[in-house]
Amino acid sequence: MAKKSAPPTIQLNKIIDRIPVFRAMPATARVQVLLGTVTAAVIIMLAGGYLGFMRHGFLGLLVGAVTGFLLGIILGWLIGSLLERFVGSSAGTGRLEILLDQPHSRYMLGDTVSGQVLLQSHMPLRSKGGRITLLCQGYFSHAPAADADEGAKLERSSEQLYQQQVDVVPPGELRRGSVQGFAFEVPLPASGIPSHHGYLCIVKWSLHASLLLENEDPLETNFDLLVESQPVALTPEAEYSEVATSPLAQLSLTLPRAVYAEGEVVQGQVSVRPLVNFFAEELRMVLLRIENTPEGDNRRVYVVEWDAAKGVFRGQRVPGGEGTTYYWLEGEVNLMNSINYRGLEPQAYPFAITIPREWRPTMQLVQGSVTWKLGVTLVPEDEPELNVFHELFIHTCVPRVSQLTSS
Repeated sequence: MAKKSAPPTIQLNKIIDRIPVFRAMPATARVQVLLGTVTAAVIIMLAGGYLGFMRHGFLGLLVGAVTGFLLGIILGWLIGSLLERFVGSSAGTGRLEILLDQPHSRYMLGDTVSGQVLLQSHMPLRSKGGRITLLCQGYFSHAPAADADEGAKLERSSEQLYQQQVDVVPPGELRRGSVQGFAFEVPLPASGIPSHHGYLCIVKWSLHASLLLENEDPLETNFDLLVESQPVALTPEAEYSEVATSPLAQLSLTLPRAVYAEGEVVQGQVSVRPLVNFFAEELRMVLLRIENTPEGDNRRVYVVEWDAAKGVFRGQRVPGGEGTTYYWLEGEVNLMNSINYRGLEPQAYPFAITIPREWRPTMQLVQGSVTWKLGVTLVPEDEPELNVFHELFIHTCVPRVSQLTSS
């Protein structure tokens, strides 16, 4: 069978690769510079030949054509090179990509993140070596000083909580059009801070790949990771209970456990034991997420309405607390409206409330903290409210881990 010849474009690229002045340019830019050079050479050759013929006849045509052709090559190459240098090529010098062995996996502290760094070179390059960096970055917001305007924006600071680097790409020559994969393994620390997507407190884990190049800007890319928080280990108890008492009644909140995963349903019971006859306007339950950072104006903000798409909220700002504190209403259940309680006749109200899936687990750091509380409020007519709260420990692992740990 006859051997097929290579397409003209491939043959042209092979010829261009042998020319040193074009070898340092991206593939698309080299073709453009070459076409521009040839076009300029032909135009100036024709112009030079015509002018030479008009003045000196056939000899002038020959000299003018040759001179114009050479001058066209020089001018065309200079102009094309300048355009390539300052305008650049859409393809660039190359591209880095991080491909994980388990791209959609959630990681736990202590796991190993493995995959490969994919390198595509659009021009001949000389690598000075590349590495992949595991980063944990924290972002913490706080209200400005107490003397700031009421509508002043929050101030945010960032802090690097963890960093580990691994060399991945060795130094060496990279051919134009080559695609290479470099395997890597990076262990997550056995202890640390999990991912957290809060408002005042944000913790992000990511992989950052970078490749240093000789006489070129480095190639870089990032990949965000989700690192789960593990359930806290509590002393097993038959049930968890909180009680509050007033001259009117005793209010209690009872839970089977205090450790829950995001997405789980918290089930329990609220009991009202009246000590006297009284009328209550309302009995309601709230699920609160409380974010705090130590800096700020020592005020609390109770968020009553939140638009996640627009990133705006409506809330009530009152004195109290240390630093900057935000109370987020994550769930609400109305247990009873307008009821007459009779003394010494207790009433029980079972409930169920779901923990949202937002990657906002319980977190304790020097820079900021996030706590969850389940609260019940009894509103008697013309009397002070009666409140009881119980802290929940929220994590982002699968629910069965929580149940095994806390049972």
